[in-house]
Amino acid sequence: AVQVIRDYYAAINLRHHARAYALWRGQGQASGVSVEQFVQDFANTSGVSVEIGQPGPVDPGAGQRHIEVPVSLVVRSNDGSEQRYRGAYTLQRTVVDGASDDQRAWRIASAQLSAAP
Repeated sequence: AVQVIRDYYAAINLRHHARAYALWRGQGQASGVSVEQFVQDFANTSGVSVEIGQPGPVDPGAGQRHIEVPVSLVVRSNDGSEQRYRGAYTLQRTVVDGASDDQRAWRIASAQLSAAP
């Protein structure tokens, strides 16, 4: 699950936005925006530094697994300004017979990020 967060920000920093978008559950649908809007949201971002905290325990559900991964972010804009955020990503995977490889992989289900001082 932690590697998914690393891969997500590596893709963003390389401007491989479609790859980052696909790391959200449902081939990006869990992000709540279209791939075009996702790309636009990062249009003025020159880079993101991420610090990943200790993940919480895996929460077993009926056929699903969830884990919360805390993060601290520094987002650099094209104009050189920086914004800091803290929060967590919730990742999910499916563990039932018949699940596709994509469903079995950890994917971002949601994000709770807020501005940090």
